[in-house]
Amino acid sequence: MEYMHKYNVNHDMMAPFAINETRNGLMFPEGFFYQHRPEPLTYEDYVNARWIVKPLNLYDHDMPIQTAAAYLLTTAERAKDMKQRSVYVLNHASTYPNFKIRQTLENAEASTDATARKLAQGSVLNTRDLDLENM
Repeated sequence: MEYMHKYNVNHDMMAPFAINETRNGLMFPEGFFYQHRPEPLTYEDYVNARWIVKPLNLYDHDMPIQTAAAYLLTTAERAKDMKQRSVYVLNHASTYPNFKIRQTLENAEASTDATARKLAQGSVLNTRDLDLENM
């Protein structure tokens, strides 16, 4: 509600975001939706989905999925003789939003902005390197 009020949008105008997020998820072979629900989300699916709690419908909510991952981190020198090709971690960032009982839109936006700044500062890329047309 806060987002829709601040940016003067309605629920149906959120469809492109949900559709794109589903499309992104379907490009991840290890992901749940790629493996178990490979159908793309359509505009009609989104705007006609049942309400969970207005203004949020079924596609506005995350599906709780339990998973685990393990990563082995080591130095480039130790990894040079490994069978698999190495992946280099060039940057990371964490931001912990400052909120008490309820997350506000302002706190959420400040948190994501801070994370984006940290990632951009430590990255070898800049905005000219991003393909925003295909995101």
